[in-house]
Amino acid sequence: MRDPSQDSYDAWKTQLPVPEFSNGFSGYTASQLQEYVTSHEAQIEEGGNLEARQFAVLDERSASDGTVVLWMQLDKDLMGQGEESGDVEAEDEVEKVWRQWRVKFEDSEKIAIDLDMTIAMWPVYCRDDLVGEDGVFNVKRAIEIFEDGG
Repeated sequence: MRDPSQDSYDAWKTQLPVPEFSNGFSGYTASQLQEYVTSHEAQIEEGGNLEARQFAVLDERSASDGTVVLWMQLDKDLMGQGEESGDVEAEDEVEKVWRQWRVKFEDSEKIAIDLDMTIAMWPVYCRDDLVGEDGVFNVKRAIEIFEDGG
């Protein structure tokens, strides 16, 4: 999706290099993007290849270092930060929080799928110690930790 006025959606899997395009979201803050995707949830889900809880941002840094900022709305207590109770809360009582990761473009599909399909990986993907000095989250190391049971 490249413009808030779009009535149809782009094909799956943007490939590098990304050709220049007009961006109707230019200047939107993270909060405005979050509000957009949550307020258009039904419309987005109907599109088939977009997630109402997840979006990616290509910014100025993306052009120079091949990274992308991935945002996802997670259930706070499943991130490894909440209470470890066995009680299941009603859907409307679960606290949702937005989390972001700057990742290498080539790792973005893997982390997006893992976050969407493998809730058990959330605590590993929410570890701040896997963010390098350059601010890029180490997806490959996170997968190794998860596979090793950590």
